Amino acid sequence: SSSSALPSSSVGTSSSTGGPTCGAVAAPSTADEFDGTDGSPLVRSGWDGDTAVFGLSNDRLRVFSDNPGVIVHTPAEGSTQQASLEFGGGTGLLAGERVGLVLKKQATTGACDAVYVMWEPASSTVRVQVCEGAGPTVDVDGTASVPANTAYVSARASSNGVVEVYAGSTSLTATCVLRVTTAWTHAGSGGYVGIAAVGANGVLINKFGAQ
Repeated sequence: SSSSALPSSSVGTSSSTGGPTCGAVAAPSTADEFDGTDGSPLVRSGWDGDTAVFGLSNDRLRVFSDNPGVIVHTPAEGSTQQASLEFGGGTGLLAGERVGLVLKKQATTGACDAVYVMWEPASSTVRVQVCEGAGPTVDVDGTASVPANTAYVSARASSNGVVEVYAGSTSLTATCVLRVTTAWTHAGSGGYVGIAAVGANGVLINKFGAQ
């Protein structure tokens, strides 16, 4: 069960106990810049999942509902994978409203069997979560602070269970948050990457990267 205790992790560029460290930040290849005809649901080659929650608006991805939603980019990526998003503004910035990345998702549908990197703009925090089977979704070492001007979020999930999160105004100004998810069943697996939103109606995303 994913409710079991997870190993302690470090926040920042290194671990004081000689554990894993953050690598060099790099933006993954751009997978989608969301150009196309406005409207929802999202009908777009290379995307699957809760498409009714998302759509296009002025050549950006828009969240069209406060309902939780996850979309994944196909095909699946390998056991070390990275995804990023560039925030495009919009509404949905109140406390508790979150948007973020999905990593190592084991199926195109359903909410579980995935790593979530959820960013809450109102509190300038990110959290890494894991979920398997029927749930629940579990925080890995709680929230971590990121710059208030964050508009870029990237996450790398390695085959050894380490998840590196980079958040800042650009990839070059990003702060690193490090989490270890080795107790999660699918830590060494590949899977789909994508985008998740909770209570974020109106949020806009300029582009998404994956590799």
